[in-house]
Amino acid sequence: MSEQRLAEILDLSQRLIRNHAVSTGAEEVDTVGIQASYDDLVRLLERAGLNLYTFTDGSIYPALYCDAGPVGSPPRGAFLFAGHFDVVGAQSEAQFEPRIEGDWLHGRGSADMLTVVATSVLFMRDLAKAFEGRREDAPRLGLLLVSNEESGECEPWGTPFILANLKRRFEYQPECIVAGERTGEGAVRVGKVETKSRGMLRAQLVASAAGTAAHTALNTHKTPIAKIFALEHVVNQVIGPQDGFWRSTYHVSYINGGASHSFNITPEECFAGIEIRPANPGEAERYRDALIEAAEREGVDVVIPNCEHAVVTPNDDPWVARLVTALATATGEQPSTLIGPGKLPGSQVRFAPMGCAALVWGQSGVGPHSAHEAHYIPSILPFYDALTALARDL
Repeated sequence: MSEQRLAEILDLSQRLIRNHAVSTGAEEVDTVGIQASYDDLVRLLERAGLNLYTFTDGSIYPALYCDAGPVGSPPRGAFLFAGHFDVVGAQSEAQFEPRIEGDWLHGRGSADMLTVVATSVLFMRDLAKAFEGRREDAPRLGLLLVSNEESGECEPWGTPFILANLKRRFEYQPECIVAGERTGEGAVRVGKVETKSRGMLRAQLVASAAGTAAHTALNTHKTPIAKIFALEHVVNQVIGPQDGFWRSTYHVSYINGGASHSFNITPEECFAGIEIRPANPGEAERYRDALIEAAEREGVDVVIPNCEHAVVTPNDDPWVARLVTALATATGEQPSTLIGPGKLPGSQVRFAPMGCAALVWGQSGVGPHSAHEAHYIPSILPFYDALTALARDL
């Protein structure tokens, strides 16, 4: 049975990789690939007879929610497992042709996070079958899958839009959200439970010249590129030097100004993007306010599509105990070893409602977003078995 289950999970994972569901950047969005993955998942969940809600209106980013309750009943997922079936663009088209080598599944999205999506979808199918004829007794476990996580979930149907929709329609709010991102790095059989997850602040900047382009020797105004550098300096000063694993970081993600090899002409405009990963609650708003103030001072236009705080759930939270106990039961690992140091990349838990436990827990792999992305196959079944153990407690 375990071998058959693993084969099914790997088969669905590879199908999702081949779909090419790229969501990063307006010019790169593959709506055909995104729709193909959505259709594959919806067909599977519909055939399983799950209580399914789909979200497609007015957006190129479809999404879904399901649980094993009676079809047509309000959402019942006190424990909500969140994931995404979109991927970032690849370094090579060959990454969309998955391959298995030994214990590793290679391909774009294999580690982030199509294998976990395949595992959770097939788990929900099996859960519905186990409670066939008595759906009202099914565990209070829901699954939420979106297709614009990689691009920031700034528009429908990202996680915050779905949660708001379900709250408005059904007064539904989960008690615990778990993002299924990778929490095992490398050849690790059991992914840890992360109780801390950094937030995300993204700023799109446009700096213009005081006049038109000019000779560098005669220009008397701060150039657009210099204005961007001034803002970068402010961000660096506000965040300050930080040491250790758990810290806030920032990067200038892109910058475009001037013409290549034109040394003696100041550009008329400069475009740039800054991404900050705040490590502690409250920091996102402080960094945002400092950036806006500096942008006004420098005369730079700024748009902030993302400003989400870091989330920290106490290690002694009852939901942490439930998940860690289920993971220990399924894997034989000691509970004291199953809580990790924190999840550095942002995740869907940054949208968790107030009072909701927010955790990250997934499988293992290497190289997300890189040319050598791969998923560690032996981490799949321990994850599935832990979901099964958790469901017994819900």
